[in-house]
Amino acid sequence: HRDLHSFPTRRSSDLLVELKENDAETWLTHSADVRYHIQEVLTSVVDAETAVRGFVVSRNPRFLDLYQSSVQAFPRRTRELLNLVADSPSQTRQAKEIKELGEKRFDLFATVLGETKNQYAGVGQRALQLIGREAELMDQLRPKIAAMDEGETRLQELNKRALQADRDLFGSVVTLSTIVGILGAVFGMVL
Repeated sequence: HRDLHSFPTRRSSDLLVELKENDAETWLTHSADVRYHIQEVLTSVVDAETAVRGFVVSRNPRFLDLYQSSVQAFPRRTRELLNLVADSPSQTRQAKEIKELGEKRFDLFATVLGETKNQYAGVGQRALQLIGREAELMDQLRPKIAAMDEGETRLQELNKRALQADRDLFGSVVTLSTIVGILGAVFGMVL
């Protein structure tokens, strides 16, 4: 009869630890999602750059398909990233900086394509200058993306440690609850 009193306490402890563990797992998944979306933003910019350079060099219109899909993907991917980091002012600021630099690159890509389409042969001097300018923008964009990814990697590691600590705590609670239950049963039998 007395060991039944330890059951609600054990169940409450188990539930509390389980909720804490679920919270840690949720943040771990969130960090993985943020890192994925950071890479998706970078991929859309790099794909557009590849397409523009390929078109400038070859004048092959198949490169324009990749460019167009990148132009469409970038705003969606940056919006998704901003939504994911809305809970963090510093990450929101970083994501907005990345978005602004990316938009500048896409503006330059459009200009390079316009210049290239208007020329009949070879790559014009102006197109080469614009390609140089977009490379400068990429040099500004890459460290911002890397910094944001590093920050999220640190958060992910903290979340992994928190999850492991919660799991360790859960194991301790189960062990302690079992011991208390056994002692309660023995004490109940003695009385």
